[in-house]
Parts: sequence; structure tokens; C-alpha cells
Amino acid sequence: MKNNIKTISVFVFLFFISIEAHSQINNNSLFLIIDKQNNSVRIKNDTNFTISYKYENENKNWALRLGHYNIFEYKQNLFRYLLPEEMITEYTRRGSVHEVKAFFKKLDSLDSEQISRYFRLYYPPYFYEYLDGQKFLTQKRWNIFFVFKSDLSKKYVTCYEVSLTQMTMEEE
Repeated sequence: MKNNIKTISVFVFLFFISIEAHSQINNNSLFLIIDKQNNSVRIKNDTNFTISYKYENENKNWALRLGHYNIFEYKQNLFRYLLPEEMITEYTRRGSVHEVKAFFKKLDSLDSEQISRYFRLYYPPYFYEYLDGQKFLTQKRWNIFFVFKSDLSKKYVTCYEVSLTQMTMEEE
């Protein structure tokens, strides 16, 4: 009996360590490095925390808006993850970590339809369900994250899930 309890205890302990060691972040996620000193990134930090970045391509008539929000008492807040520095290093090795401006510059040759296909193909969305009162609602979310440049040297790096909105220049 005592051996069974030990065996079960070890199994439960290993199970929880296994859960702790694996992230919920998808392998084909995109991590965009942003700099707090950069004027094109807006950060609002009061009771509501938001980060936003907008990239415009006037020649191809499209714009992308990325935003992370954490609004007090809001049910649809985007997630924040703390990833070990080693995981960020691994994602960098895989080519999933990019400086935000350099990443979007690479997409300048694409038109609006190609941009939409590009993100669906390489960074596919997932659907988040939540309860709002008595109703289940669904929200489309992306495997795209902001990471502050200043956080890259920390033992645990905060990754901010972002929403992605594509629009034409007239829709702004």
C-alpha cells in the first residue's frame, strides 16, 4: 500500500512538472520584438494596459493594426505568457522571432489579399470561446506576440498576445 502511494505521488508530481514545462504557445507562433523607446509603438499603462502598433503600406492600399489589451473586468483580455529565456532562444533559432519593423518591411510587396492569406497560412488563428452572461461567444485570435526588447535578457520573458486587424487605407 505504501509503495502504491509513493508511485502515485511520483506520477502526479511528474505530471504537474510536465504541464509546467510545456507552453500553450503554438510552434508556428510569431514573436515581434518591440522597443519601448520607439515612437511607433503606443503603450498605455493605467488601470487598463494596452500596446498598439500600426503598419501602413500606402502603395498596396493596406494597413495592419496589432494590439494587446488587458482591460480591468473585461472578459476578452488577451493572454500574457512568461516563457523561459531558453524558449525564446529556441523560437529565434527556428526563425519565429523578428524585429517588428523589419518583419513588416518584408511584406511590403504583397497586396491585401496576399497579406490575408500569408497570416492565415503561416500564423493560423485559433478560436477562443468564453461565457458572457448566459451566452457562449467565440473570438478569433492569432498566434502572434509582442516581446519588449528590454525583456529579452530576463530569465522569464513576457510575451503579449496581440489581435490582428487588416484594413484598407480608406477604412482607417
